[in-house]
Amino acid sequence: QHARPTDAGAAAFGEMRGLKLLVLSHCTLTGKAADFLANHPSLESFADDGALGGEGMAQIASCKKLRSVRLVHGAANDSSAAALAGHNSLERLELIPSNTYGVTDASLAAIAGIPHLNDLVITHSVLTYEGGLKRLKALAKLETLSLTE
Repeated sequence: QHARPTDAGAAAFGEMRGLKLLVLSHCTLTGKAADFLANHPSLESFADDGALGGEGMAQIASCKKLRSVRLVHGAANDSSAAALAGHNSLERLELIPSNTYGVTDASLAAIAGIPHLNDLVITHSVLTYEGGLKRLKALAKLETLSLTE
């Protein structure tokens, strides 16, 4: 939390072949740092609240063992949700936007295509049933749905 690694320094994350959990909060990494995590062989859980998780979600989503993603603030957006569409091992997704960021009904179309998702949390968003929430019926393994604020 509040660490100041550089994008070049983030290359070490990619070299940590046994890395399973990466939680970043209030860091200054850009989406470019996600290149070092693309196709990471062991990453199972990822959390971020900035550009790494927002702009770099396509690279993070390429991690085949990824089971849990928590995106906060600017990282929680429709683009990040779209990058996770169809992810075959993802089981838990938390999208917690704030300020001018948000998750819209467009995110729900992508989320509905995550076959093994069983736990979904979305906060601080305006969602409609007809425009998106009804799509969640396609999630056969969904056990927990939390929609707040």
